[in-house]
Amino acid sequence: MRKAAMESISKRRKAIAVEDLTIPDPPTDDDDEDYKPEPKQEPLNVEKKGKQRMSKKSAVEFLAVKHEQKIRFKERELNFKKQELEFQKKKYEEEAEYRKEIRSLELQEKRAFLKLVNDKNKEA
Repeated sequence: MRKAAMESISKRRKAIAVEDLTIPDPPTDDDDEDYKPEPKQEPLNVEKKGKQRMSKKSAVEFLAVKHEQKIRFKERELNFKKQELEFQKKKYEEEAEYRKEIRSLELQEKRAFLKLVNDKNKEA
């Protein structure tokens, strides 16, 4: 890691030294009219820093792909939630049916018990 840091520092120093050499002399009063600053030339042995900028078209394509991925993710998430709700609905319906059956059985049992009690009262 230290070696890489030292190499990057030395590259920067070389780039600064090369830039100092390529700076044109300031114009004098004699040739003000004809003076045109020369475009700055980059040294051939110095690497460019950072990424190259993507064109607008590739940026738009990148955003479109990213948007499609988000859409697919949201669709999967909605399908998952839909399945969860269907499962909860089915579970609730089964529980309601079970409670209904239990209630009808308890009602039949109470009626049978009352009938038995009434029959004993008539006999006595």
